[in-house]
Amino acid sequence: MAVVQVGLHDPTGVAWHPDGVLFAVEEKTGQIVRLDGEPTPVWTDLDQPTWLAIAPDGTLYVTARGHQKPKAGEKGQGDSDGVRVMRRAAGAAEGEVLLTGLHAPGGLLVEAEGTVLVSLEKRSGESERQGSALLRIHPTLPATDPGVVTTVLGAGFKEPAGPAADALGAMILGARHSYPWGPLGGVTSHSRAGLLVKASSGESPILLGS
Repeated sequence: MAVVQVGLHDPTGVAWHPDGVLFAVEEKTGQIVRLDGEPTPVWTDLDQPTWLAIAPDGTLYVTARGHQKPKAGEKGQGDSDGVRVMRRAAGAAEGEVLLTGLHAPGGLLVEAEGTVLVSLEKRSGESERQGSALLRIHPTLPATDPGVVTTVLGAGFKEPAGPAADALGAMILGARHSYPWGPLGGVTSHSRAGLLVKASSGESPILLGS
């Protein structure tokens, strides 16, 4: 094990850029930095950014409360509509919002087809029984298209985290435990370390380990 970078401010998500350089999210400073020597800010003024994913064309995807860090005493943009998934194309000066209303997102992943996966406990206005553990965002569709967001894995998982993809494209998701009403039924980790769940297209999710 080797130390890649020191001096970061509350780093959360990390991702490799197509040029081979590691990028990191600094939640405390509200920015994404490029770790090529001294940390270099590439996207600033974000409100509580957490997870990061980078597409092959260099587009950045991030979860954040908003795209403008609130001033002292002000409420953040996400106070009314939850956490957002945002993107900024390579070379663009501004980012744009893809999806709002997320509660407790646990990770981002850009798929080979250019779609974006985000894990979450639920969306604003939903109960844990109604929520979704894993959503797929189709960035090329208009925001008003009903198919812009689809559910990959339904509700029933506590604190879903990830996702990752295996060589065949199946999604691997971590979770604290599975609720009784979920697709796996009530499953609690014996090791207290959580569960690993595999979700393949068109198939029921299966438990990999607990």
